Amino acid sequence: VAEDGSVILTPLNGDSDIDGDTLSITSINGTVLTPGTAQSITVDNGVVTTDINGVITFTPEANFNGSVSFPYTISDGKGGTDTATETITVTAVNDAPIAVNDSYTVAEDGSVILTPLKGD
Repeated sequence: VAEDGSVILTPLNGDSDIDGDTLSITSINGTVLTPGTAQSITVDNGVVTTDINGVITFTPEANFNGSVSFPYTISDGKGGTDTATETITVTAVNDAPIAVNDSYTVAEDGSVILTPLKGD
């Protein structure tokens, strides 16, 4: 995901159950999920949100780039559980500089030292 963006996560895509049971995510980063409820879970350098339909989204902190990892637990609904780690790489984005208008006052025949980058 690009810096200042967000990504929909699909952690169950790589998970399986040998008995063919339907899997569900029961917790993220130690926070128990409540099906049908929107939740916001703080993780290092970002936030994971779930909507009422179970869609999971990760949003990094503003201007963060690097790697983010957090655990999630799955259940087969019959007592079997396992924990895995979701790892997301947040790529850097070149943020444009912000220029600020400058103005100076100087006496006639005087001089002034210009520092145009001071306020930028």
